[in-house]
Amino acid sequence: MNYKEVKIGQQKWLAENLHDINFRNGDQIYQALCIEHLQYACDSGIPAWHFTDFDKDKEYLGLYYNSVALLDKRGIGPEEWILPNYSDWVHLIKFTGYVFPKENDFMWVTEGDKFKQRKELNDAALSTLKAKKGWKPGTHKGNNESGFNAISEKNGTFARWCYRKDSQIGWIHFGSVPKWPIEVAFDSYIGQNSFKDYSMLSHQVRLIHKDKISLIENESPDVIIGKQTWMIKNLDVIHFRNGDEIEYADNENRWNVLTRERKPACCWYNHEPDTLNGKLYNYFAVKDKRGIAPEGYSVPGKKDFELLSNSVCGKISEGQDNESAALSIMNSDGWNQVFENGLKIPGTNSSGFNALPSGCRLQEYVTSWEGESLYSYQHFGWKGESAFFWTKDSYQIKIFYDDQNKAKFDIKKDIYTGQGFSIRCLKDIRS
Repeated sequence: MNYKEVKIGQQKWLAENLHDINFRNGDQIYQALCIEHLQYACDSGIPAWHFTDFDKDKEYLGLYYNSVALLDKRGIGPEEWILPNYSDWVHLIKFTGYVFPKENDFMWVTEGDKFKQRKELNDAALSTLKAKKGWKPGTHKGNNESGFNAISEKNGTFARWCYRKDSQIGWIHFGSVPKWPIEVAFDSYIGQNSFKDYSMLSHQVRLIHKDKISLIENESPDVIIGKQTWMIKNLDVIHFRNGDEIEYADNENRWNVLTRERKPACCWYNHEPDTLNGKLYNYFAVKDKRGIAPEGYSVPGKKDFELLSNSVCGKISEGQDNESAALSIMNSDGWNQVFENGLKIPGTNSSGFNALPSGCRLQEYVTSWEGESLYSYQHFGWKGESAFFWTKDSYQIKIFYDDQNKAKFDIKKDIYTGQGFSIRCLKDIRS
């Protein structure tokens, strides 16, 4: 089947709900004609689909699929298109200008203003995703400026789709749900086949292209510092230079498996899309021969960072720190420290390097097996407090404030190849 597509920001989505009744290999999917059929299929592990309210006249809304069908290895929908994960949905919603709770609190003076104005902003943001028809007038109305063409599931007040998390299917919705005590703009839930309500047993589907981010990635201005030319933003790519995908590890177990197998991995801090701070990468993404840096750039080595420090204020080498160097490359924004007390000196970013406290994915010792120490990389930490960068020769560059409130530029060898650090690229001399 041919589907309409739409590019929104750096993502490519289907512009209509899935309506295939066969797997990609041609095998038919069982049609549930009523709630009892659907319940039977879910209880028996049978892939199934049905019309909205089991009414063929509502075929224009797309089809519903149970979790068994959505997790089936035969796959549903066009080749190259996949079920989105939760981060994909958040990325899409944020692109519209939607403001999540606890974000941008500085924009409002009082709690009342915060709620009212945030709701107004979010209604306007989500309207860009909604189809022009099928939604109730007023705050529910859509203008479809994005081309996403979200059709209200029913009642003209909300829409709902699924996402994948490991071996589970969750669902997200936006809008307000009738009979619920609160207005819900955007939320998500994880559910399996244990629900008795058929609306929880099956889901409408929007697919995202597997190349979620355009190959024209990480366009970043440069800054010349001494004899070097640096990007002023952290790397934020999911492809190597040849177009091969870097796997996004969306849970702790997957990150650990990829690291254990010495394979590349990337993620956002706490899996929250953040184009300001970029992604975090394990060391196997850094050293991969396919090249993670864009054409004309490379991942710097330890000596390159030493030269950076020398260029801005003075010599630094492994195991030493340099406060002046740290302050000159630190952007003052985003750091948790309070500077008004005079104990900490804010970064000046006089070099233009623009180091942000993006945090990292941490290593934790678990156990020893056959003489080898095993580590887990479950937790994230230090966002707002430290900037971490990989070097191509597996050194850790850390910019932070120590316990004495002194800014530090620290270089040390890092043996924990599964940690997730930022990457800052250096322009090749020949370029």
